[in-house]
Amino acid sequence: MRIAVVFLALTFPLSSFCGAQGAKVDWLGDLNYLASELPKKHVNLFAVLTEKDFNASIDSLRKTMEKRSDIGVTVEMMRIVTSVGDGHTAMIPDTKNYRFLPLSFHWFPDGVYVVAAGPAHESAFGAKVLRVGSMQTDEILSGLRKILSHDNESQFKNMAANLFGTVELLVGIGAINDGNEIELELIKNDKPITMKCRSHGVDEISRIQWTKRTGATPMFQQKGQLDHWNDWLVDSRTLYFKYNRCQNREAFDKLVAGTAGFMQKNDVQNFVLDLRDNPGGDSSIFPPLLKLVKGNKNLNQKNRLFVIIGRRTFSSAVLNAMEMKQTNATFVGEPTGGRPNHFGEVKTMTLPSSKLQVSFSTKYFRTIKDADPDSLVPDVMIEMTVDDWLAGRDPVLEKALELSGSR
Repeated sequence: MRIAVVFLALTFPLSSFCGAQGAKVDWLGDLNYLASELPKKHVNLFAVLTEKDFNASIDSLRKTMEKRSDIGVTVEMMRIVTSVGDGHTAMIPDTKNYRFLPLSFHWFPDGVYVVAAGPAHESAFGAKVLRVGSMQTDEILSGLRKILSHDNESQFKNMAANLFGTVELLVGIGAINDGNEIELELIKNDKPITMKCRSHGVDEISRIQWTKRTGATPMFQQKGQLDHWNDWLVDSRTLYFKYNRCQNREAFDKLVAGTAGFMQKNDVQNFVLDLRDNPGGDSSIFPPLLKLVKGNKNLNQKNRLFVIIGRRTFSSAVLNAMEMKQTNATFVGEPTGGRPNHFGEVKTMTLPSSKLQVSFSTKYFRTIKDADPDSLVPDVMIEMTVDDWLAGRDPVLEKALELSGSR
């Protein structure tokens, strides 16, 4: 089962949209195209949202369109697409026109924190965000929830943190008026911080020398450029297999073959398959690894074979995680960002005037016949805290090793 990966960084340019040769966008034409084509192309657009409600949202936007800015129209179209309730069906980003705060964010259990900062804003590093512009953090998250397509709360946590500093979205939900001077209120070590910063285009952001965590980087955050890799944790006799993306079949087959050879020559007591950062791809390349661990009687035991999942585990990665249910693996981490039963096999269409793209699902995958849970939930729930992150700890892997008796 092949599922296309859509990176759901949903945003849009702050400047006015222009069609061919600089012509003003025909938003009504684009809206009519969306209303006509999305129901035809999606495998089942009205599985969650009723056709009546979909059409009512379209009609409401038609009536108010002339009073809205380009941003306002786009946000409302995003809201309509999000209401479909399919995490694969969404507006696709036009990244060259983005503007961002010179800050990067993560949503920890107790709130949204700054986890990287530009050189002029080092004091924000490690601080909790209380307010951006006129909105408190909870208000911003509430606004984003309505315009970011997501399957469940885990996926929303991941997306909202990734897009929290996107100026266009902050304008669209009413937190700020523009990207010229944005005020933030934060707290760090119980001390309040108020700062102002301007937005940066994507080229400028790419050149920033970020202030980041000093000290050790947890193993799972290393080698992010690789689709898949493994390592030997000699002290605990644990073979760690990091599966970042479901792609590159030839390299995956070679890695699995090498893993099998290593297991024959070494006393491997535990095996950890880490899917927590895998957004999906082609689920069909996974069987060689499944066969390897499933057929190993020594490792295919509770608290010796582990699967790590989390909020970034999506699409094909969820299907692969569900396949690991055929083993005796212990699942550790957070609920998956994708649903076990979900829409997928993604295609895209282009709105004729604005040229914005909309992704849509063409197939439904059912891995659980008698239920439809929002997420695949781990046997042991562990979520990284900001203190873990600042210290460079990986509490999820630590928990797996603890369960194995190796710590």
